[in-house]
Amino acid sequence: MAVEFNVGFETSGDGEGLYLVRTLGDGREDREAVDRGTIGAIGEACKRNDVLRNPVLEKEIGELLFGVLNGDRQVLARALMEAEGFGERLRVCLAVAGQARMWRLIILFQFEFL
Repeated sequence: MAVEFNVGFETSGDGEGLYLVRTLGDGREDREAVDRGTIGAIGEACKRNDVLRNPVLEKEIGELLFGVLNGDRQVLARALMEAEGFGERLRVCLAVAGQARMWRLIILFQFEFL
């Protein structure tokens, strides 16, 4: 059985702030502000027609996305270690809204493609 990492994006009530909301293993939610510029960069890179044939661009997108999902508290890295400790795969369940809906693919990169 895979270990699940549930994450989504939410905007603040005034629409100005963007937050990443992660559901932790014990059911608690972890909220962290996300830089809209980074999200925009991921979206723009995913719009490029050569993204699937460009390993450098794939790696760049993967590193950016891993950084966003991992956050300052290394939540994704810890979830990967937890899954590895159980001898299981990590299933990332990503709920997207707004600009992120335009992403053509999701690539995670941390030392290698995940």
